[in-house]
Amino acid sequence: EGIDNYLNYVDGDSVPTMIVMGVSDCIVRTETVTETLNAFEGAGNHNCYALEISYAGHGSDSLMTGRTNQMIMYYAERFMENFK
Repeated sequence: EGIDNYLNYVDGDSVPTMIVMGVSDCIVRTETVTETLNAFEGAGNHNCYALEISYAGHGSDSLMTGRTNQMIMYYAERFMENFK
């Protein structure tokens, strides 16, 4: 309460958004993904996608040559290709 929530600003014109979440993240709640997807859908904006990565934690993409980051890059490149 008293903290502004970014979901209040999601509307039909929000930029395309890709959410990457490690299933083993101990900092960000997994419900955050569902709440964000629901906010975009509720605003009539279908340009929000989620990638949940099994066994990954918070900041698991920090190792640039790691498998998790390579997988994120693979999907991010394809996501961005849709919105050139």
